This record gives sequence, structure tokens and C-alpha cells, in this order.
Amino acid sequence: MTLENYLPVLLQILLAIGIAGAILTASHIFGQRAKTNYIKDSAYECGLPAEGKPGARFSVKFYLTAMLFIIFDIEVLFFDPMGVDLPRLSCQ
Repeated sequence: MTLENYLPVLLQILLAIGIAGAILTASHIFGQRAKTNYIKDSAYECGLPAEGKPGARFSVKFYLTAMLFIIFDIEVLFFDPMGVDLPRLSCQ
């Protein structure tokens, strides 16, 4: 394998990086700047001022448990096709 075989891939990567950089630069130059103040940064709920403090914060353990559940739940989906096709894949 020579460098000529990898040239199209390298050009595509450079083109993708160039387009992403151009889009980010154009967005920074031509984008609108938001003027912030206390009123704009405050939460809006039904036109009424917020009453009291927000609800209790959840521990990170709950989010980690949920993410692990989703990962392993999706992994189980791959076991069924593997189990159906296992007799064909086994070495006999």
C-alpha cells in the first residue's frame, strides 16, 4: 500500500475539517450577540415570578444507573440475533 491509496481519504478529512472551520468562523463573525441582563436570564413560567426554590437535585448515581441500564438493555438486543444464528456459526 502506498500513500496514493490514502490520498482520497486524507483529502476528504481535510475538506471536512475545512468546512467545519469555515462554518464556525462565519458563525462567529456574522452571528448575533445576545445582550444579557437579569430579566432575560431569569426563568419564565406562565408570566408569574417563581415562588420558592426549585425541587431537590438528584444524585449523579441515579443518572449513571440509568445510563448503564440503557447500555446493557441495548446490548441484550444483539443477543437474540446471535442466538438464532449460533448453530450456523458454531464449529462442528
